[in-house]
Amino acid sequence: MQKNDALTSQPWYQDYLRFVQLKHVGTGKTAVMALHPHELIRRWLIHALPKGFARVRHYGFMSSAACRTLETIRLHLGTDPKPAPQLPEAKPHTCPCCGGNLTFLRELAPIRLMRGPPKKPRRQPA
Repeated sequence: MQKNDALTSQPWYQDYLRFVQLKHVGTGKTAVMALHPHELIRRWLIHALPKGFARVRHYGFMSSAACRTLETIRLHLGTDPKPAPQLPEAKPHTCPCCGGNLTFLRELAPIRLMRGPPKKPRRQPA
C-alpha cells in the first residue's frame, strides 16, 4: 500500500482487508484486492530487514564499484588478481540419427528483415 486512503471501508465481521491497488501506472486503472491480515503482513515484512542488517547488494567488496578492493584482497590471499574465465569444454557435434561426428563448415548470418515505420490508423470522419 502506498497511500493511507488505499484501505476501503468494510463490515467489522469480515476477516479480509480490502484495499485499492493501482493496476497500471499509465492508464491509472485500479482494482480492489482482498487479503487476509496475516497475508498482508507477510507481504509487507518481505521487504523489511531486522535491526542492524543492511542490504548486501549495495555495500562491501562484492559491489560493482569495488573492483580494485577485490583485486587487493585477492593479492593479500596470494591468488591471481584477475582469474581467467572458465570456458566450457568443447563438445563434438554428433548426428542425432547415427551418432557420428559432424564437421563444422561455416556459420550462417542471421536473416534480418527490413521493417518500416508502423502504419498509422486512418481516422474516420466524425
